Amino acid sequence: DISPVALAGRIAIEDRWFENIGEFLRLGHCLVAPSRGEGWCRPLAEALRAGMPIIGSSFGGQTDYLSDATGYVLRAQLERCRYTLGRNWQGVALWGSICTADLRQTMRRVVTSYDEALVKADKGRRLMELRCSPTSVAAAIGDFLIRPLVA
Repeated sequence: DISPVALAGRIAIEDRWFENIGEFLRLGHCLVAPSRGEGWCRPLAEALRAGMPIIGSSFGGQTDYLSDATGYVLRAQLERCRYTLGRNWQGVALWGSICTADLRQTMRRVVTSYDEALVKADKGRRLMELRCSPTSVAAAIGDFLIRPLVA
């Protein structure tokens, strides 16, 4: 049953500072970050690394690790938006708008098919271990540093 009454107490919105992301992650079963654009979305990455199911946008840096195999991807519709950078620059940029109905449906899918969500999260956790462990990052930096410079 996924009625509002059945979900009461199962969905929490936290609006406070956590000193440790692990403390925050232990409160839930899925991290949802349907932002309009992200650099890399570290909270999604940390949740995935911890083996937690994730829901995020198809627009932004999180697409390096978020796919249909590792989590739930909300398709973003790119739209023009006014953009201000500091006091001296204004212009037009793009952001990804998410359909609220798609978000609602995806959250329900996680609740009703949690075993599937955990399988995706485990694939994501293994991907993050492979790509983002200290050893992997050190190797990637080392490879970059020993490459010959091209003029």
